[in-house]
Amino acid sequence: MKPSSISAKSPLSTTRVVVSLVLYFLVYNFVIPLILGILTYFIKDQAINNAIEIVYIVISMIVFIVLIFPLLKESYQPLKAKPLKTLLVSVQTLPLLFFTSILFNYFAMFMSQSENSANQGALMDYLKLNPVSLLLQAIIFAPIVEELIFRGVIYRHFLNGKNKVLMLIISSLAFGSLHVISSLLLGNYGDLWYLPTYMAMGLVIAYTYEKTQSIYACIFLHFLNNGISILLMISGL
Repeated sequence: MKPSSISAKSPLSTTRVVVSLVLYFLVYNFVIPLILGILTYFIKDQAINNAIEIVYIVISMIVFIVLIFPLLKESYQPLKAKPLKTLLVSVQTLPLLFFTSILFNYFAMFMSQSENSANQGALMDYLKLNPVSLLLQAIIFAPIVEELIFRGVIYRHFLNGKNKVLMLIISSLAFGSLHVISSLLLGNYGDLWYLPTYMAMGLVIAYTYEKTQSIYACIFLHFLNNGISILLMISGL
């Protein structure tokens, strides 16, 4: 069977798309963290709080995989047809991802007069507090769920071969905004300079999606990027 193109009609139903977006942007990023914060206030045992958070992450990941499974099934066709070539594209694209990230990161550091983004600072602090949860989120949850949402739902579902440039901008802007929104809500507007860094990452990963026609290549690239970043972060502690 010939692998389907990501420019063809999306395999996701409108219901799956709406539920996925609401769960991710509203429930996962705001409602549940608020609930966890309240639990942390009343439960003083850090080990219990860490365990609750890990269970929440695992359950959330399973829910998103089930919701967006038709897209995973679609992307399995090109992966099955050319598995080595598909994953090799991710490895070949990794230097471009790092180069663009470093370039925009230096620009953001210069403009904001800070050594790194608040998002990076929070990750370093959280690595000391709950390393298992951070590793789970950064190396497993984020590569899978963020790619399913930003490249799978936002970019792939609304693409349909007609508005590629527009969807590249929207999906990358959404991806970048997610990584700076917490800082902006806290009044740290200097972090806005880091928005282009994350947008550039989103564009490079979307390019990988276009080149391979498989969301698995995006997940693998995201995994490589986060894995190396975490290793560098650990080595610097």
